[in-house]
Amino acid sequence: MIYTWVVGSENCKDYTVIGDAANLSARLKGRAGSSEIVVCEEVQAQFLKAEKRMMELKGIIHPVATYLLQ
Repeated sequence: MIYTWVVGSENCKDYTVIGDAANLSARLKGRAGSSEIVVCEEVQAQFLKAEKRMMELKGIIHPVATYLLQ
């Protein structure tokens, strides 16, 4: 589940996203190389056909199935 918080007034607002999906995407971004796009299993299953590899990510207990796009 993703939560969105809005802070500010009618003239100035600031948005943030929190939750497991936001945390996972930040961790995957941190592990991707400069010319790589790494996605989780749910994204791959719905949209892509790529090679599966397991990654251990900081703050996530179990390895995550990921796919490196080429």
